[in-house]
Amino acid sequence: YARSEVGPYHLKESSIVYKVDQKKILLDLCHSDSPLDKGCSYGEYNERDIANKITLKVKQLLEAEGIEVTLTRNEGETISIAERIKLANSADYNYYISIHINSSGTENQGTGLEAFSCGAWSISNSIIKELQNEFNYKNRGIFESEFYNKRINDRSTLLEIGFLNNEYDRNNLVNHQEQYAAAIARGIINQLNKE
Repeated sequence: YARSEVGPYHLKESSIVYKVDQKKILLDLCHSDSPLDKGCSYGEYNERDIANKITLKVKQLLEAEGIEVTLTRNEGETISIAERIKLANSADYNYYISIHINSSGTENQGTGLEAFSCGAWSISNSIIKELQNEFNYKNRGIFESEFYNKRINDRSTLLEIGFLNNEYDRNNLVNHQEQYAAAIARGIINQLNKE
């Protein structure tokens, strides 16, 4: 099975990226619980727009490798937390993945990666490891989820992939979205291929 190239950036040779059988991922387009919900903000930037651009690139890369991807909502639509939970608990998939961006109380204080898992420790670790290798980020830890995905059946993770109010993180989040997406996709595929 030959790997597919997607646009100007593709999955690196450094990782296993071969399709073994049909896998399914439920990807969340974060925030938009209401039309005004943009997540955290810094100057002209907001979490929802940046994280969801990366999420859509991840979708494209996974689909190019033969993985079936479903989104929790269409772009421009709103979806409540309760609706996300209901959808996730009734859908057929290997993992539920929600990609977010962090923020700290003081500018340039927080940096790095975190995951909040409900029964998805291995894939959380796989994705964080790939992002660490790509951007030399600090791994802040993988924790039992305290967020809404703790109410989703096992195999869900909520990722925090950098800090919007940290200059280094923000530069990567804004200017290197293809690399972000490729690293996340590699982490997902590597774990799926172990199962």
